[in-house]
Amino acid sequence: MVIKKLILLFSLWTVNLLFIGCANPTIARPSVDLYTEANTTVSIDSTIPFLTESNSEFVFQYTKNGKKSLFFAEEFCYDRFQNDIWLRSKNSTEYFALPKESITICKDGKIIDNSYANRNKLLRYAASGAKISSGIVLIVGLGVFTVVAQSDEDEDDAGLIALFTFASAAVVSIPGAVIGFTAGFFSVVMSGEEITAEIKNECRDYYTPEEEKTYLSEFSCPIEGYR
Repeated sequence: MVIKKLILLFSLWTVNLLFIGCANPTIARPSVDLYTEANTTVSIDSTIPFLTESNSEFVFQYTKNGKKSLFFAEEFCYDRFQNDIWLRSKNSTEYFALPKESITICKDGKIIDNSYANRNKLLRYAASGAKISSGIVLIVGLGVFTVVAQSDEDEDDAGLIALFTFASAAVVSIPGAVIGFTAGFFSVVMSGEEITAEIKNECRDYYTPEEEKTYLSEFSCPIEGYR
């Protein structure tokens, strides 16, 4: 049973992998690179943790003179009195602060997909068509596989269904891609839109002011620790 399930999961992963496009050219840099932009620096040699480790990677958009860049940190803290974000420098006991006004936090630490396949509108339409058509086959195949796998003791039938589902999904993805590309051609090219969008250094999603306030409250700095 386990082996056959792994076969189907591998099939799902493989089909999806065919359409994720090239690597994302937008890269979040380490926050220590912003040390020279610091508002304030402080050195604390203490066993008491100064920064708070985030459950997910802390990714933020830093803006200076209208230019946006993305950075990440494993830990940080928020000074609610000075409205600063504190981060660790290369020295393990030294910290630096950046004004919150220059920082926009990426929700859940995610940045937008700037891969060429995603920025190229025609390829995006083609990939969507392929995913939709193959996805329908995979969902139906998963349902049949589940029923057969639960009732089939030797698992042979379940294994064949898993392989057949993968092959069918791969086959139907081709006409799906053609249909998607055609739809994209008429939607984009015929309307005179630019086919390729520009690379943007932006978050995939942002917190609302209230959400951000709640989020930052969980990472308050121990103010008395550096004043």
